[in-house]
Amino acid sequence: MELTESGFGNELIETEAIKVLYNNLNTELLAVQERWEERDVEINSLIGVEPVVVEQELVIEGNYHYGHVPSLIEAPIENYPNVAAIADGADQAESEIDQMNNYSIGLAIEIMCKSVYNESEVNRRTNRTLEAVHNVMMRNQTLNGLIEGFESDPSMQTSEVFTRRDHPQGDSDWYWRAGRIDYQITRHAVQPE
Repeated sequence: MELTESGFGNELIETEAIKVLYNNLNTELLAVQERWEERDVEINSLIGVEPVVVEQELVIEGNYHYGHVPSLIEAPIENYPNVAAIADGADQAESEIDQMNNYSIGLAIEIMCKSVYNESEVNRRTNRTLEAVHNVMMRNQTLNGLIEGFESDPSMQTSEVFTRRDHPQGDSDWYWRAGRIDYQITRHAVQPE
């Protein structure tokens, strides 16, 4: 655990979370997609729709962000999918380490997914991207040694599906949906001299 810096450390936490996701998320997205391929065919056959396998879109360079990025709501289609790490606030935390400043900090990972086909695809992509993010974060709970780990089980929420009409290939609609996972962490920091 890194105890060399004073301060709240919110930007350190955001940066380390993005590094963890950048290095692992796309691999996990492909693993989640593979686990769902047979299930997609099975459920679609069962309910009588074309047995299409939902392909996960990978998060490309430039679509990883630090902090709140409300401009993504109106961003062009090439800015989807995207992921942001947001370390909000810092409260005093109790700890067994009295010689340190101890902070309880909320870490949110927000994602946005898209589909040029339909709402069903964007719903599935969003759920699966959240699953992939969560798998990556749970395997990297110390954020590469920056913190001890998560304080409690995270919570997750999703938005409704939104329709956009600014598709670059004509007049067709495209769809986007957002999701968020909230983690609570404790950070120990050296006391300023």
